[in-house]
Order: sequence, then structure tokens, then C-alpha cells
Amino acid sequence: MPAIPTEMKQHDDIFEDLFQLEEKFYEEGYNDGLQAGTKAGFAEGREFGVQTGYQRFLDLGLLQGRVIVWEEQVADLPESKQQKTVERLQQIKQLIHQEEPTYFLSNDSVVVHQYETMMKKAKAKVRTLAASIGSEKVVFEDLLKGYTEEENIEDNF
Repeated sequence: MPAIPTEMKQHDDIFEDLFQLEEKFYEEGYNDGLQAGTKAGFAEGREFGVQTGYQRFLDLGLLQGRVIVWEEQVADLPESKQQKTVERLQQIKQLIHQEEPTYFLSNDSVVVHQYETMMKKAKAKVRTLAASIGSEKVVFEDLLKGYTEEENIEDNF
């Protein structure tokens, strides 16, 4: 095989960079995307966490508020319903206050499951109590929707 002149070897190096151009841009794009995704993921995760925490404590606060209102209204009920209503209110309060509210700030799967279970039970008891004393229907779902549309949050009860 004839020897390649040194002049051509210099040109081969120039073309070699062109052959690696795709790989270079791929690596650069990948690294930029990874960095941007990490930054955006952190911001999105934080926003989701704030929304979730707000919703948790909004529901918990609404339950506590409803219980306080009903405790004040027990005296206005017929005597036949007063004792049972007081017992049900105590059951709801025990469910709500079984843990410190800050306990539910944890994102541990056990804590999340415990919170979800507690809220399902409490909401069911509140609905049952509302029906038994003839109170207005209590609706918990989509409470933020009405609130963000500048409606009075009490309209959702």
C-alpha cells in the first residue's frame, strides 16, 4: 500500500472532528437537558408538595371547623338526637386528633396511608352525622376549585 503523504494526514484530522460532531452535540444536548430537567423537576416537586400539604390541611381544618359548629348547635337539636350526636362528634374529634397535625407533613408512605385512611373515615362519619341531624350536605371534593374562582368557600358545604 502506498504511504499517505503527511499533507493528507493533516486533512484526515479535520474530517475526524466532523465525524465526531454528532456525538459532541448529543452529549452537549443531553447534559443541558439533564441539568434543566433536574432544575425543573425540583421546582415542580416543590410546587406539588405545597399544593398537597395545603389540600391536606384545608380538609383537616374544614373537618375541625364543621365539628366546632355542630358542637355549638347540639343544644338546638331534639333531645332524642343530642346524645348520639355528641358521641359521633367525639368519634370524629378522636379521629382528627389521633396524631399531631405536623405528623402529617411527612411524605413517608406509611404516614400518607394513615392520613388517607383517617380522612376517609372522618369524612364518612361527617356525612353520616350531617344526614342524621338534617344538616346541609357536606362536600369535600374540589373545594379549591370554588375557592380559586373567588367564591366563598362556605358555598361548597
